[in-house]
Amino acid sequence: MMSFHYLVKDLKVDSENYSVTDKEALAIVKSINNYRYYLLGKEFVLRTDHKALVYLWESKPPTSRLLRWSMLLQEYKFRISYIKGKDNVADGCKGIFCKEERISAIFKEFSEEEKYKILRSYHKETGHGSANNMKFVIKGRYYWPGFYKDIYKLILECEFCAKAGYKICNTKNRVIETKDHNELWEIDLKGRILHDGQNYFIILAVDHL
Repeated sequence: MMSFHYLVKDLKVDSENYSVTDKEALAIVKSINNYRYYLLGKEFVLRTDHKALVYLWESKPPTSRLLRWSMLLQEYKFRISYIKGKDNVADGCKGIFCKEERISAIFKEFSEEEKYKILRSYHKETGHGSANNMKFVIKGRYYWPGFYKDIYKLILECEFCAKAGYKICNTKNRVIETKDHNELWEIDLKGRILHDGQNYFIILAVDHL
């Protein structure tokens, strides 16, 4: 099983004046500490395209700042190795940001039939959820004038909701907030997938942070 993570962090004002080596070292410290729960107690390899860090980490750091960071990472068991920039996947991520400051929205007019299919689909996906639940799930994906009114009308006409005595509206959605790793996991299983006469399953686990 393989896990892929991408971490992006802006530099603070006082960090912008750091040397290139210090900035690269700071990235290592922040990255390792961010994934502390995954890395602590495990042996791992840290690959960097900044060759100077390989030598600095193997010898006594020349500055107090680098020495302090080196001491912070002593609880981890890892070795650092050099990788060329062209082979570094993380380095390629720097050039994929959208540079357009203004992005025009895409609008599509839905027919009444399309509106009904959209709302009906989400109504089933939310377990015949209330109007508030549906609005919470759908907003940001679809919108049209009279959107909330159509949701309310759909639930009123839902035979299953009427028989079950479900409420049309309920209290606001209470999103579970997490502040650290491993507080809340969501797991789903996909399968059976038949391939070359063998049965395969896909397990998807998401750490909600």
